[in-house]
Amino acid sequence: MSSAKPIKPFLLIVLSLLSVAAIAAGTPLNPQEATNVAKSATESCVRRNEAGRNLTAEQGAGVRAYCDCFGRTLAKLTNREHLAELQRSGSMPADQPARVKQASDQCMNELGR
Repeated sequence: MSSAKPIKPFLLIVLSLLSVAAIAAGTPLNPQEATNVAKSATESCVRRNEAGRNLTAEQGAGVRAYCDCFGRTLAKLTNREHLAELQRSGSMPADQPARVKQASDQCMNELGR
């Protein structure tokens, strides 16, 4: 007869919820992938925000600060499954606009805008 105690139902529920949360969160990007996503998002942001505008040095610095924050934050919100979807379909995952908004809002708050 085994001396191991049975797992309590509550513990099984907690473990199940943790497993679901881990799956929902997706697989984190490795450091190189995160760097690439951050760089690409930052460069795209700068191009979009500087295009056709005659910015002062201060405005340009503000755009770059926002875009640096945006790129880093978006990379943190992106996982390997998002990248796989992009590679598979050639388009952004359906939930990408929500991540973009979250990154934008966070950076606007951080930079006091």
